[in-house]
Amino acid sequence: MNDYAERVARGVAILDEIEPGWRSEIDAATLDIAKSEYCIIGQLFGWSDGVELLEYRLGVAFEREWSARHGFDITMDEDCDFTVNHYAFLTDAWLAVLDA
Repeated sequence: MNDYAERVARGVAILDEIEPGWRSEIDAATLDIAKSEYCIIGQLFGWSDGVELLEYRLGVAFEREWSARHGFDITMDEDCDFTVNHYAFLTDAWLAVLDA
């Protein structure tokens, strides 16, 4: 599941629907998907509040695989793969969206 751009596109679609204008709230200079306070959800809502808000608004459990499918996190398999910095690639995919 390494198609980072596709995964991020799913996350973008959700954010566009529930939080119009979200892009202007993201500090691209500090964006880091590996750190909860600097990831997309963390910057928009604060990590804990953001997870609860998304669960409520979307009616889904914000589990790791769901989060990974939507570009908010990496998969468990990717987390166990120490040969590649998957968080950096996912962060780059979000930055590409912000720069577009």
